[in-house]
Amino acid sequence: MYGRHFESMYSGSMYGGGFGLFAVWGYVIAKRNGDQIELNPHILAHIFGESLKSIEIIIEKLCSPDEHSRSKTQEGRRLVRLGQFLYQVVNAGEYDKIASEKDRQVYLRQKQRESRRKRRCQQVSTSVNKNIPSDSDSDSNEDANENSKKRGAFSPPSPQEVRQYGESIGYNIDGQQFCDFYKSKGWMIGKNKMKNWEAAVRTWQKRDKDSRGETISEKIDRVMREESERKAQK
Repeated sequence: MYGRHFESMYSGSMYGGGFGLFAVWGYVIAKRNGDQIELNPHILAHIFGESLKSIEIIIEKLCSPDEHSRSKTQEGRRLVRLGQFLYQVVNAGEYDKIASEKDRQVYLRQKQRESRRKRRCQQVSTSVNKNIPSDSDSDSNEDANENSKKRGAFSPPSPQEVRQYGESIGYNIDGQQFCDFYKSKGWMIGKNKMKNWEAAVRTWQKRDKDSRGETISEKIDRVMREESERKAQK
């Protein structure tokens, strides 16, 4: 087990109580099981190198009312005797609340940093002029030839895989739209079967706008709409 020592412990009403008092109270914080702790004076005397009498006095002090304590529960007592060696830690629930709140604050700060870093990456990627990938994109094919030797037969990605890969390179891409677009083309790049979809994603990132000033989404919507109209005319 472990526990947290809060700085307020050293500026509260235990101030000036001596090393032994803080040592035993630290033991209580670290070893308590919920709101209960077993304190055997003989064992504590050996642990801290104190006399048995000193340990008994310290435990009695922790069980006594403390009018200067910040907590008024049980008249400021820190411990309440339940049995020969068993004690209740009066404010155990409050200590847990403080620890949980500290953990929550640390977690939220970490998530905020991650969110800011992600937004900066997205802003950098969208600030560059890009074009829709052409069917004869040599960069895509070169990467595909190199990676196909390592990966074997091509397997179409899922929208989630596309989105996650985009995030890994700082590119906010619509994975579903990417898959729908190439699925409608039979996963072909020009006359060749796609061999590396990651390379295609990188190409989308490089060429987000074509000469018409259309974004990728607008281009895809227009192309798929035109294909639907041609099929309807047939």
